[in-house]
Amino acid sequence: MVDKRRRAVALAAGIALGVTLVACGGGDDDDSSPLEQGDDDPAPRGEKDDVENVCPADTAALLPEGFDPETCWTAPDADEPVFVGETVFALASEPAPAVVAFDVATGAQVWESEPLPSEVTRMAAVEVDGEPGIAVLVTESDEGDAVNEPSQSWSYLAWPGDVDEESPSEPAEHITAPTDDTSFAEVRWSDQGLLAGDQLLRPGADEFEQVNTAPEPMVMGDYDIDESFGGVSGDVLLSYLSGVAWLPDGPDNGESFVGWLARDAAGEAVWDNVISGANEGENALFAEGPARMPVVVGDYALVIAATDETYAEFELAWVDAATGEAAEPTADDLAGAVPVGGVADVIAGEVGTLLSPDGQHLFAWWSTLALVVDVDAGTVQRVSSDFDIVGESIDDTTVYGSTENGSFTIDLATAEATALDAPQESLDAVAGDNGAFTVADDELGGPDSLVVARRS
Repeated sequence: MVDKRRRAVALAAGIALGVTLVACGGGDDDDSSPLEQGDDDPAPRGEKDDVENVCPADTAALLPEGFDPETCWTAPDADEPVFVGETVFALASEPAPAVVAFDVATGAQVWESEPLPSEVTRMAAVEVDGEPGIAVLVTESDEGDAVNEPSQSWSYLAWPGDVDEESPSEPAEHITAPTDDTSFAEVRWSDQGLLAGDQLLRPGADEFEQVNTAPEPMVMGDYDIDESFGGVSGDVLLSYLSGVAWLPDGPDNGESFVGWLARDAAGEAVWDNVISGANEGENALFAEGPARMPVVVGDYALVIAATDETYAEFELAWVDAATGEAAEPTADDLAGAVPVGGVADVIAGEVGTLLSPDGQHLFAWWSTLALVVDVDAGTVQRVSSDFDIVGESIDDTTVYGSTENGSFTIDLATAEATALDAPQESLDAVAGDNGAFTVADDELGGPDSLVVARRS
């Protein structure tokens, strides 16, 4: 189970920026503390059956503004919600790990998968035989034989979204590949494919292919250039380079390099747009200046670069991922893509990303630096925050997220952040009129519970 507030706290401390998260509400208590423990147990799974509100009072109070307590229901021991049509899928751990499905309107459990072999990295909405569905990535252990040691495999398990009590519980797709030493945290899953270590499963493929995500460093002149893997787009694997090379005879000598490098599955370079500039001292603006946030979005790669040291102004540089040529994608070009943030230079942390379903707004964050990109307008707005921000979910108008100090929403049109009045929670998933989040066991005095409600 995942405690999103612990995720926020776990982010590395970054650039100290003196800005403020906007608070809402007029009470005297300005402490957006973690949720208070309630006395009521979560309601059991099942039909609402003329119950006015199946959420216990403490749970209904957690709904963010705009969601109706009378449509609220809870399911104990369920986490990581994903909406597919009028069904919400989640993960359950007891009595064994499994995927479960609930009717969004009633909260009735309509289906449960066969027990899963191990921990799940995450769950994602995917296409299964051309139709909406759900998939998870797990590891499976083979018993081996008298000669070979037991081995493990990445296992991709997928089910169609139109499940019901008559649906088979075994997965419609079960695709495996040998694992490497990659942790679950390093798995990258987007509309362009599922990358687990050095194994890539492209959309619609029936087997993983081995790819080289750690080739020999790019060499430019006298320098090996550091690169950080950024994501997959079509037939290429993208890395972002941000290297500072100092010659041994003094800090004023050497060069700095930034840009994208595209490689094929074997690790051979396809194109790059890396540029270099002469160093002008250890604190050279080019070498160690304002942050650059690299993001892979569908068929495109983007760098969001600050143009000043106060992080007040930014510029966008889009390229076609297949060719490296400059591009100007529209919201329609990006709609439906699942962005993946690379590792930014200077701040040296992985960028978090969310894209609105209509493709109009990209939300990117690292530590306290959070930005809203309006794709068609080509503008970037900074979100004010004193805390490390984590985006949880997004719709066409709003980002839902959390900090170590509480939950918030961000208006995508204005980039204004508004703290949710405690004990209101953020949303782990939102689709249309439906929103869902998980309440941790130490907050309501019971097992982790899935909470689902509709907008008022």
